[in-house]
Amino acid sequence: MSDHPNPFDFVAGQLSLDFVNTVANRLDAKRSRDLLATPANLERWFREAGIALRRGAGDTDVRAARRLREHLYALFAAAARGGSFDATALNAVDTLWRRLHVQRKLILAGGRVTYGWSARATPFQRAIHPILASAIELLESDQLGRVRQCEGEGCGWLFLDRSRGLPRRWCSIRDCGNRAKARRHYLRVAKSG
Repeated sequence: MSDHPNPFDFVAGQLSLDFVNTVANRLDAKRSRDLLATPANLERWFREAGIALRRGAGDTDVRAARRLREHLYALFAAAARGGSFDATALNAVDTLWRRLHVQRKLILAGGRVTYGWSARATPFQRAIHPILASAIELLESDQLGRVRQCEGEGCGWLFLDRSRGLPRRWCSIRDCGNRAKARRHYLRVAKSG
């Protein structure tokens, strides 16, 4: 993903992968940019993802979100390469998942039973729950073999390839795909001229 004016492009096809994609130009050390650098950025990502954050994020939340993101990246990038999972990343995600579920409980309200949160659950824990649920759902599914990493120069974004025949190569045809097409055209013209 390039320096697109709206840094939060939800193009991965899975919430957890969109969360992982909050590093622009991940594979280019000179242009790489963390899109979750501030609490305001994290709050904006949650809002644009449609996740309620009941109070503002703080620096501790940003650090925790970035740690989770990198553990998920390690797992899903390995899946995209067809490699083995990083045990440290898998253990960290599992530990966080189990900690979150200690905060969940059955609640009786208005004659109905719902699965809700204990009073001890923090707003941040509640907000990251759907991201972790999405990640675990993907890790357990047969869709894991469809995780791909964008071939755009320096991009590194991950996505779920749901195309027929699995030909998708870029996070977005309008971004990395167009740049690759323009680069091929430029090289053809330069070669023939």
